[in-house]
Amino acid sequence: MMRLPARDDSGSLPVALLLIAVGTSISAVLASTAGARTVSMKHTTDRQVVLSAAQSGLEMAVGQIRASVDTSTVPKGVRTTLPCGPVTGTVSPGNSAVTYSTAIAYKTIGGSPWVCSLKAASLTPPAYADLTSTGRSGTTTRVVTARYTLRTLTNSNTAGGQVQMISQIGGNDACMDAGSLPANAGDAVTMSKCVEGSAQQTWAYTSLIQLALVASYSDLLPQGLCIDGGAVPHGGGTVATTLQPCLSVLPARQQWAVDDNSFYEGTAGTTLDGHCLGPQSSASMGATGTPLVVRPSCTYDYTPDTTVPAPDLYKLPNSSNELENYNGESCAPTPTRSSPRPAPATPTR
Repeated sequence: MMRLPARDDSGSLPVALLLIAVGTSISAVLASTAGARTVSMKHTTDRQVVLSAAQSGLEMAVGQIRASVDTSTVPKGVRTTLPCGPVTGTVSPGNSAVTYSTAIAYKTIGGSPWVCSLKAASLTPPAYADLTSTGRSGTTTRVVTARYTLRTLTNSNTAGGQVQMISQIGGNDACMDAGSLPANAGDAVTMSKCVEGSAQQTWAYTSLIQLALVASYSDLLPQGLCIDGGAVPHGGGTVATTLQPCLSVLPARQQWAVDDNSFYEGTAGTTLDGHCLGPQSSASMGATGTPLVVRPSCTYDYTPDTTVPAPDLYKLPNSSNELENYNGESCAPTPTRSSPRPAPATPTR
């Protein structure tokens, strides 16, 4: 019987060991990658869950703020029932591991802190609430912030914008201007070159048909400063306008009704008086502008920003014979005229 020569297996064992080592390394890498992906997905899921919890906290806090009203037919806010926070809770009764906590910081219209614990004794209402909501699940947290504006008597119409005259002065667009900031009572109002976004040219038209400087609202002046035309009835000459604290009682000297011709016409308490706002000089403004005056005639018309706002305010008498503001709220008895005022000539540019 013939024997085959023995095969030489030298080197097989090292190759096998090498293959085993490579396979083990690849398995370890795959296991590590899979584990990392699992941890990453869990972390991402946890962050989404706690973010939803933080958002739920904001909604709960806003809901409690909105519920702070009386029981009248047209509900009004009641500051004494505002929540002081923190507003806390869980996302669902069956998931107590995911929680939220929302802190509430109230501020006045001037930006000063409004102490919630002293709300019953406070003379100034809060203007807005800064909300900070934290969602939590174990060691994972997410924070969401928001500002909730409270409607008050002083901030309901304060978006504001520029009040620009339709005709130019000295070749430049002219806007009502408070002169400088911070504004003070007694400061002269001017017609100056329009500067987009200028705070001293940003006015709000209030529910009492006053032109209020938005930048003047503060804790000391919650109603702000308004364009004041002096004592009424207006005389026969021109009267320089100034900024004065906005009046809420008998504000005729600060009331400017916008008629069909876009004039800002003064009132004498119960009637429109034919005296309108206009520039002292229609030729030039100079570096500081030209004074805004009450003129004994209506010549200059305006095109205010839509955020002021200033639509057609002079209307025929309604059933109650009242002048209405842009919200349809009654302001003063509506005057009657024997003949309509002619429309102004269309300016050329």
